[in-house]
Amino acid sequence: MNEFPYKLLDKNMPVKKFVKFIIIGDGFVGKTGITSSFCEGFPSCGYQMTIGVNFGVRKISVNGNLYAIQLWDIAGQERFRIFRTQYYEGAHGVILVYDITNRLTFLDLENWVCEFQEYIGTKPLIIAGNKVDLPESGQINPKTGRPYEREVEQDEGREFAKSLDAAFYETSALKNINIDLIFANLLNFYEKNQVCRRFELQTYNTVEAGFTNLGRVILNDDYHKIYDAIIKLKHSIFSKNPYSIVLGNISEWISNLQAKQVDKDLKEKLIHSMVVWRNYHLQSLQNGHIVRSL
Repeated sequence: MNEFPYKLLDKNMPVKKFVKFIIIGDGFVGKTGITSSFCEGFPSCGYQMTIGVNFGVRKISVNGNLYAIQLWDIAGQERFRIFRTQYYEGAHGVILVYDITNRLTFLDLENWVCEFQEYIGTKPLIIAGNKVDLPESGQINPKTGRPYEREVEQDEGREFAKSLDAAFYETSALKNINIDLIFANLLNFYEKNQVCRRFELQTYNTVEAGFTNLGRVILNDDYHKIYDAIIKLKHSIFSKNPYSIVLGNISEWISNLQAKQVDKDLKEKLIHSMVVWRNYHLQSLQNGHIVRSL
């Protein structure tokens, strides 16, 4: 367990400085565990999907200053995007989390940076590669049927953070590794007004990015992310062409996936549908035919 880089205060202690930090990243990366570990002193047990936002407060003393840190744990699933962006407002700093055993969550970091900067601009930023305890745990990864393995090297996370003028830590909410340090460092950035670099991604939220993301999820058999990847693709197509003839079929897929287990046969049908969507998404209802499910 880490030495505290700050002094903990009683929850009833009056303070004058309130700081809002948001913690974001894909679903299943351990944001709620980090929030619980920091605010409550112990990690949450098991996985519970955050719907909208979780909220916690911890009062601390740093360099003689008394702070109440408000930590907003924001849902990562694409289906909650319409709700989560409203919680960005007023944030003084950002903790962006990925799972070192799931490379897709690391590859999504660029989109997360673009999203929060779109709404609140550049802010003090920490990149956290979470679940460092998992590869050594012997637990079985249900995606592969083998023990969890590291899929993102430490240097990759460090270089990504460096490119943004952000700090980088690898963490474990379960083992309380570097949890206190990420908050102490973020607070230090805030006090110095040290913000991250503006990040520009030309393909952010584009139709091509939606197809690339869905294809990547299917290729990696990351089935628990397929639902959100299809929603993201639908949003991007709708933004480009709200009368696209493929939107109805995509909506049917979204509806049906909630009640179906993804298997090899369903995967092949989805790949076929994705090819059709790519070929016809620019056609509008007034000059084409609605694409139906297989």
